[in-house]
This record gives sequence, C-alpha cells and structure tokens, in this order.
Amino acid sequence: MDEKMKILQMLEQGKITAEEASQLLQAAGDQEKQQQTPRSGGRKLKFIITEEGSEKPKFNVAVPFALVRWTEQFIPREARDEMEEHGIDLEKIVRSADQLADTVVADITSEVTGERIQIVII
Repeated sequence: MDEKMKILQMLEQGKITAEEASQLLQAAGDQEKQQQTPRSGGRKLKFIITEEGSEKPKFNVAVPFALVRWTEQFIPREARDEMEEHGIDLEKIVRSADQLADTVVADITSEVTGERIQIVII
C-alpha cells in the first residue's frame, strides 16, 4: 500500500486530524517530486585514457559532479591545455549534465603521446 493511502486510512480511522493528513500528504508529494526530479548531483564525469594501440584503458575513473571542481587540480596542465584547445569547457559540461547524460563530451587523441582521452557523462 502506498504512503498516501496509509495517510488516508489513518484519517478515516480517526488516528490523525484532517490538518495532519493534509500536512502528511503534502510532505509525501514533495518527497515524490524530489525523487522524480533529475539532478546532476547523481551524474558522474568519467575520464578514460587509453594508450595508442591498446583496447584496455590505462586510466578509467568516474567522478561525481560534486567533486569535479576539486578534481580539476589533478588534471595535468598539459591535459587541461589540450582540452581548452579542443573547446572543452568543464564548467559548461557541469551546468548541462542532465541534458548530456550518457554522452561523450570529449574524444581527443594526443598528437604528442598518441593517448586517447575520453570524457563521458554517465
């Protein structure tokens, strides 16, 4: 039996007042609405680095968006420069996370090392 029906039964049985039932129903509706609302907080930014000629990634990590700003300090300067050269804006990616779910937002092959760098929103 769902939560709203339980509240209505409690009202019918006289265990709660109409005012209490109204408050409980509103709270149950708010909770239901929160669960249905997409949030970038549940999204992750996945970084995959694969060496040239290899199928198996040498680096594969998924980072919650809540930590993206913090992890920026660990991205090597060369990689950041290369991302900027390719027009990758991490701030824009974070803001657009819900619309870009399950999307490869960057797929770069380094001309220097031959490594393939992919950034995916999951």
